Amino acid sequence: IAMITRLDEHKGIPLLLTALPEILKNDVRFVLLGEGQSELKKQLKLIAQKYESKMSIKFEFEEELAHLVEAGSDIYLLPSLYEPFGLNALYSLSYGVAPVVHATGGLIDIVKEFDTKKKKGNGFVFTDFKPADFVKAVNRALDIYKNKELWEKLIENGMSANNSWAESVVEYDNIYNS
Repeated sequence: IAMITRLDEHKGIPLLLTALPEILKNDVRFVLLGEGQSELKKQLKLIAQKYESKMSIKFEFEEELAHLVEAGSDIYLLPSLYEPFGLNALYSLSYGVAPVVHATGGLIDIVKEFDTKKKKGNGFVFTDFKPADFVKAVNRALDIYKNKELWEKLIENGMSANNSWAESVVEYDNIYNS
């Protein structure tokens, strides 16, 4: 599981701090790359010390490393309180990584909850900005991860989506021309 973010309240770091001990009870490894508020760094360091065999943090941002971390993960966390666009959700999908997102802003436009029966959707969404809902979304992702067939379908859904501007440009052009 990975997260690359600015360490800030609106990026959901306080929510992550509360949920992380529960998430780390699973058989997972968590990597966080980010820079930001010193108090949030201090709290993350305390959790990392407690779970040193399961968690690694680096308090800086390097573009190349960020892409390597995101592309090398299986699950990517975006628990933002608000998010106008959601570029990392698009990166995750294109890299074959399942995003877990809070239903807000651009994230809810990009990520659709995976339905195991219909085999539709490309990630995992939580609507209530509460630690328990966040943990449940991560656990749904981990449950699907254990099922190779479903996981492959989820990843295929994300990687095959057309997230380019090609269709939007045609729509905008049609509106303009009308």
